Amino acid sequence: MNDKQVVHELTAGIEVHQQLSTSKLFCSCPSTIRDGAPDVQIERQLRAAAGESGEMDIAARHEQHKAKRFNYQGYQDTTCLVELDEEPVSAPNAQAVVVALQVARMLSMTLVDEVHVMRKTVVDGSNTSGFQRTMLVARDGNIEVNGNKVRIEQLCLEEDSCKLVERGERHDTYNLSRLGIPLLEITTGPDLHTAEDVKATAAYIGMLLRSTEQVKRGLGTTRQDVNVSVPGGVRVEVKGVQDLASMGLIVKNEAQRQRILINLALVIPAQAYSVIDVTSALKTLPTGFIRKAIDSGQSVLGLRLAGWKENLAAELQPGTRLGKELAGYAKAHGFGGLVHSSEDASKYGFTSELVILRSLLNSGDDDAWLLMVGVPGRLLPFFDNVLIPRLHQLSIGVPAEVRKPEADGTNSYLRPMPGAARMYPETDVRAFQPKPDSIALPELITHKATRLAKQYGLHADLATQISKEGLGTILEGWIARFPNIQPGTLAALLTAKEREIKTRHGIDVDVVLLAPEFLPALNAGEITLAAVEDILVSLAKGEPLDMSKYKAVSETELSLAVSALIAENPSASQGVLMGKVMRHFNGRADGKKVQELIARAGVRQ
Repeated sequence: MNDKQVVHELTAGIEVHQQLSTSKLFCSCPSTIRDGAPDVQIERQLRAAAGESGEMDIAARHEQHKAKRFNYQGYQDTTCLVELDEEPVSAPNAQAVVVALQVARMLSMTLVDEVHVMRKTVVDGSNTSGFQRTMLVARDGNIEVNGNKVRIEQLCLEEDSCKLVERGERHDTYNLSRLGIPLLEITTGPDLHTAEDVKATAAYIGMLLRSTEQVKRGLGTTRQDVNVSVPGGVRVEVKGVQDLASMGLIVKNEAQRQRILINLALVIPAQAYSVIDVTSALKTLPTGFIRKAIDSGQSVLGLRLAGWKENLAAELQPGTRLGKELAGYAKAHGFGGLVHSSEDASKYGFTSELVILRSLLNSGDDDAWLLMVGVPGRLLPFFDNVLIPRLHQLSIGVPAEVRKPEADGTNSYLRPMPGAARMYPETDVRAFQPKPDSIALPELITHKATRLAKQYGLHADLATQISKEGLGTILEGWIARFPNIQPGTLAALLTAKEREIKTRHGIDVDVVLLAPEFLPALNAGEITLAAVEDILVSLAKGEPLDMSKYKAVSETELSLAVSALIAENPSASQGVLMGKVMRHFNGRADGKKVQELIARAGVRQ
């Protein structure tokens, strides 16, 4: 006898996208995301192409309807002709492929026999070529999180998209420096049934990825797409969740939204929606954006929503009513939004016009209505292709679509759910066979933290921080090269000094890059630890390193100075004298040695 199938309150899966810290995937440019004034700018307009099946993808068609132009900003040190789509790509970055194979093994996945690069149609402007290159590396893995088995359906290696700078009604601007950074995409099965499951699984996969010490860190380097459905609903993708802390709330709010939409479908009557031009009824508005739009030659189109009553005021998510939800579709297509009957009409200047408007729309007491303002050539296609189909869907249930997370844990409409029609083969890159035999598995963060603490006498919290930030290999390399410097000192330099300098001096410092310039001198005792901060600030400013400025004072000179200061300040405490000595030598004195000399002289604490 078969067990009854369990019905869960929600079902979810996640797609984890993680940037790698190697150079770019299909060229040798560094994976450095730039800001500031670009060195070059180009403009493009993209069009959708049919996929391998000969059909055009629904999401690609959706983007093409917007008819936007795209401005791209490039930089000489992070952008080449590959990003501009003016030169064929190189073979996939070998180091990035190795990381992908490592992660596949860590997830107990089966590698594909041959890796083929595919093109995924993307015409929203986020890629100059109109497609994203991606390759399937492995399938059918699994992990265990909180006692639950979670399937890992596939692992892909792909190129990241451009960074959005500004979105406008007719033009979008993108930064090219992010385009081409290697990105691992890990997709779980629909095996998660609570918001806590989703968050815990994302955290565990993140831990595995950081264990490679080949991933980028910081905001925007890891993005999760969360797929959510409830009984009677459909799969909805909330795309680009960056904050792990908010992931559980996003899942709960999307599940709530779907349940309310399912209930609304029971009370919203199926009907035909007719677009009516109501511009003439609103020409008498005294002020406001509607009057200004009409004066500029735009039109106002409206719809009667028969039998809707107060449905536009139904709250789908905290702070998001159905009217605002529908306005999100308008905003996603470059319009300012829409006006509807559940709002206070007086804020738009409606007085006697409201009676005329309802008459033109034939809207009764049991009905609702909505309006949009715009150029008829853009407005009518939006009504026909987007808004009216969405209204019809409200009588059926939840639409399958892609949505974006908001800062308050809710989400809003982004675009239709894409299909398989957007994939077709990449003809510029040869297929290759993965060779996992020589791929060594990295040490897990949890294991590394324990080992570092035990092996080098580090505090457990410091060892954990070093491991989580992917700095373990760098630390152990420094410990081997500079044996006269305490491991704890090197670990603190790696984890805390950048933040301290940013707070005190307002300067960004790359300790990993700059420290090897002065660590040999520190190891040889030629400079003191007190000089490290000043040296790093100087290097970060691009100043030449003059080590003689920081040469450590001799023990004889230090002893004489301490004795003199004690004689000059006979009532001073150890702390006061310590400060005077350190200021006198301006970073050239060893603080520990100064403390020993003062204590040996019998100065009170």
